[in-house]
Amino acid sequence: MSRGRLRRRDGSSTPGRLLVALLAASASGARAARVRAAARLFAGAHGLLDGLRGAPGSAPPSPAEAAAAVVDFFQAGGAGGGGNATAAARPACAGFLARSIGGLNESWSDVQLEAALNSACSERVLFTKANGSDEHLDCLSFSSRLARARRARPANGSSVAGYADVCEEYAVLVSKQGPVASSSEQAEQEAEQEAEAGTGFIWIVQVIFGVVYYFTVVSKYPVVKEGPEAIPEQHPAKLLQDQNELSSLTKVSSTNCMLSFCCPVARASHTFHSTETLNYWISCGIMTCFPFWGPCCALFIANSCTPMNRKLGGEERNVVMSLICTWCCPCCVIAQDAESMDLLVGVKTGVCGVTQAED
Repeated sequence: MSRGRLRRRDGSSTPGRLLVALLAASASGARAARVRAAARLFAGAHGLLDGLRGAPGSAPPSPAEAAAAVVDFFQAGGAGGGGNATAAARPACAGFLARSIGGLNESWSDVQLEAALNSACSERVLFTKANGSDEHLDCLSFSSRLARARRARPANGSSVAGYADVCEEYAVLVSKQGPVASSSEQAEQEAEQEAEAGTGFIWIVQVIFGVVYYFTVVSKYPVVKEGPEAIPEQHPAKLLQDQNELSSLTKVSSTNCMLSFCCPVARASHTFHSTETLNYWISCGIMTCFPFWGPCCALFIANSCTPMNRKLGGEERNVVMSLICTWCCPCCVIAQDAESMDLLVGVKTGVCGVTQAED
């Protein structure tokens, strides 16, 4: 049968089609899909390169084109990745390298090929830093090995021996790198990791401060009890509670403002504890474990469903208004209640201490 009859119109040869079937049959489970994809990639590249070489007047691919095809082949898992998959894919990998790299015209030097391979390897991120890989050195080694394999071919034709060694060595290394992310995806992953690290650091600082704050401030602060007599109408604490949360900030001390906005968990838990609404450690634990909705829910329940506001000189808030205030500006609510409590008991809360208020 003539050579022309062995070729299909899509440019792939009969041996290439048979190789697809053999590779697909040799693997199983998740590995089967990977090998079939590699074989299809090999068959497509095989047909393309074969067509370029066999078509009259067509020029062979350049080192840049060959390098890009090789890197794509390795990234797609065409060289296998370990175990039976590597053994099954190695002949296809070696044959592909022999045709794409070894098939380059002699006018292209090994120096040009090595430079093209190193550039494609770096630009397409063939190797990553996962599992201790050195991206730059691995790309240099990869390109150098392939260039040496091309130089080592015998004079009477291409040998796949050198290319098989490259396939065996680098298939394992590439398989350890995991999925290759784009530059934008890598930037997003790095940003997420930095955000998570920053959140974790803030959480640790809040926990440490909460413990220190309890022993230096909360444990020394007087307990606020609801007495039989109503708080006078002109008492500063009552006047402050009669204002809305935003306007009351102008009357709040700088220390209470700072604690309410920078350390809301400890400051709100202090108010709950000193008004006998909720134990300090319990409230700290709840709001620390649920940093977003924990403080908002705790403030909403305390202001609308407990006598805490009456003890501070105010009244139990309307459910709707309490919900709006505690979810829109919880720090404002914390600051107002903190200052009202200081005015009611006649002390000043410090960052690490409690002092008697001046008359």
